Amino acid sequence: MAPAKIKTAEERERLDRIFAEVEATDRGESAPEANTRTQQQIDEDNRRANIKRLANLETKEFIGNVKANIGNGTFTTRWEKILSQFIMVRIAPMNDELNTLRNFATAVDIRLQKAEKAAREQDNHHYYKIFAEGVKTLLNSI
Repeated sequence: MAPAKIKTAEERERLDRIFAEVEATDRGESAPEANTRTQQQIDEDNRRANIKRLANLETKEFIGNVKANIGNGTFTTRWEKILSQFIMVRIAPMNDELNTLRNFATAVDIRLQKAEKAAREQDNHHYYKIFAEGVKTLLNSI
């Protein structure tokens, strides 16, 4: 099979560039690769990377970053705006409730430890009464 003939000057220039790059790499010289992406493509890639990073965050950090991105105007497409609005309307209040429950569970654990410690110090084995009183006060505060 005969090699294909080069028909235009553009093809010849392109092939010359390719051969020059191959020769340079053979000599150990590497020409810096030209970035052929446009600024719009770079911005789009950065935006997608930002969204992927958001997906891997904890809920609290995620909601904070969504709020920041809404303020910065990072979400540009219609679907991104709809999803961010959904997150702020539906998930943010749920996160507040989860934080309240987390804080309650932590406070109950602390009260239990204090009640057990007080029972040991007083040689009183009825620490559950002290603990129950502490939990009742926590429930009333919620």
